[in-house]
Amino acid sequence: MPFFSVSQQFTNLAWGLAIAWMWKGITSLEGMRRLPDLSRIDPVTLPPVPENDGPDLTVVVPVRDEEAVIGQCLVSLLASTGLKLQIFAVNDRSTDRTGEHMDAIAADIETANTPHQFEAIHIRELPE
Repeated sequence: MPFFSVSQQFTNLAWGLAIAWMWKGITSLEGMRRLPDLSRIDPVTLPPVPENDGPDLTVVVPVRDEEAVIGQCLVSLLASTGLKLQIFAVNDRSTDRTGEHMDAIAADIETANTPHQFEAIHIRELPE
């Protein structure tokens, strides 16, 4: 006759696994104290962005009827530092003035001195 019944063995195994996972969670949380607070880093102390031909990151911004916020979104992306961005803003058949705002920002970018690339794409109708 076994020392523990099958149900007791299963219960003990479940408790052992639960304790192991709890221990793993606690040790992971202890490591969080050693992570740097990125909000306190001085941008002046960051290394310069390496020069290369292409963008470091491509961002696609799909929009439809976002007239109220598209300007803030795109200006925020274009103000990003540390990476050279290639931004595609895709106007998906908006019925408001979203496309006009995107075109105005695109015109401003052409004359501005920015490392980022920006392109406004307008979709008038869906393909069949």
